[in-house]
Amino acid sequence: MEVIPTISCELRSEKDYYVANGPGFDSQHLHHVSLMPAPLCGLIGQNGRMDFNASGLVIYWRGPSPFHFVRVGARNAAQIRELAAIVSYGWGMIPVAATIHGVEFTTSLFAKDGDYLLPLRMAVRKSLSLEVGDHVTVRFSLNLPRM
Repeated sequence: MEVIPTISCELRSEKDYYVANGPGFDSQHLHHVSLMPAPLCGLIGQNGRMDFNASGLVIYWRGPSPFHFVRVGARNAAQIRELAAIVSYGWGMIPVAATIHGVEFTTSLFAKDGDYLLPLRMAVRKSLSLEVGDHVTVRFSLNLPRM
């Protein structure tokens, strides 16, 4: 049986930072605690993730690694920026689990021009027949670390 963590928030300092507590977290030892900016603490799901929805056009970017993307949007980007320091694995890359029309995949967001881009894997695009300019809605989740 899968144990679903129970997440709660408590004031830990005068800087309005909160702690995500649950199974696997130990509030007495900070190396086991994820610090969360206070305004975002209430957005954590009981599964220890933050879920987002984004709708936008499939775009193609010819950058150093040509790929197809969907922008996550300004509101989502603002919340993700608040968490970037604790969810990024480096170079600003943020791992996510995403779903489009029932097709699940993992990828990593990266910052671009004040927004974040969500890469669309070729297998996902082909299975959904997605082309540049198509409008898509994607649901994605950030897993909060257990430090």
